[in-house]
Amino acid sequence: MGGYRDNPAGIRSRLDTGIGVSMVIADARADTALGQPYIGVRPQPFVVGLGYWIVPDARRQGLATRAVQLGSTWALQTLGAARVEAWAAVSNEPSQRVLSAAGFTWEGVLRAFLGDAGGGASIRSRRWRRRR
Repeated sequence: MGGYRDNPAGIRSRLDTGIGVSMVIADARADTALGQPYIGVRPQPFVVGLGYWIVPDARRQGLATRAVQLGSTWALQTLGAARVEAWAAVSNEPSQRVLSAAGFTWEGVLRAFLGDAGGGASIRSRRWRRRR
């Protein structure tokens, strides 16, 4: 998978450095990780970003929607965030359905926002938000 998904030390460093909090979605009976929601600090005051992933075999069971609801509610109520943002690629319709079902509102398209620095194709992302 790569990145933070395969790196427990990297996940822990998010918390230690204050850049965010990684959590786990787990099947307690099987002692198996099914996904990971993440709350990250944005440069704007009282704004956090939310990300998540679910292993393919656990998708379409409502896990992502519930994790996004719980994580964003926690950020708004416990952390004191005024805004939770999430980005989803324009082509990622399942993620957009998750955000909508979790109470997020679509704000617009961020064109060439997550572009490839090497000059390759850029990713157009949709920006979603949830407020108190």
